[in-house]
Amino acid sequence: VAEGCVASLRLLARAPAARLPSLGRAAEAWLQASLAAGALSPEMGEECLTLTRVAELEGSRPLQNLAWRFLKLLCLDAACDAAVSRVAVELAAQAAAAALVSAFGAPTAGQPDAPQGSAGEALNVAKFHVGNLMRLERDAVALKISFPLHAVVLSLVP
Repeated sequence: VAEGCVASLRLLARAPAARLPSLGRAAEAWLQASLAAGALSPEMGEECLTLTRVAELEGSRPLQNLAWRFLKLLCLDAACDAAVSRVAVELAAQAAAAALVSAFGAPTAGQPDAPQGSAGEALNVAKFHVGNLMRLERDAVALKISFPLHAVVLSLVP
């Protein structure tokens, strides 16, 4: 079961032409079956993180939604490795920060102003990533044991 999950995650990350909704559904089914069977492998975490990084680099909202859904599913499982959960939190924080810089950053010399509406889109992306960060902080078992994330998140609340 784990091998099918890893293979489908790898294909999603490395073969853009294969990113069909049916492969996304298959990958999610493999991941859920692997978690239900207790067949979590280190490669599953690596591939979920790789897919999430690819989605962030490409800026593809559908791929970001899919990758983060998989990563949260993995991180919220009690058997998930704390290292994977910590990297997921780091990715969410970095992505939220990048989106905020995009929304509020001043244009640099030689570059035109951002198109109308892009600040609002960037804020939506930041909200998405902050939501991921807060969900991981609240529900990821490995983080409750190994990392005092709750204090960090509370420091961000006004």
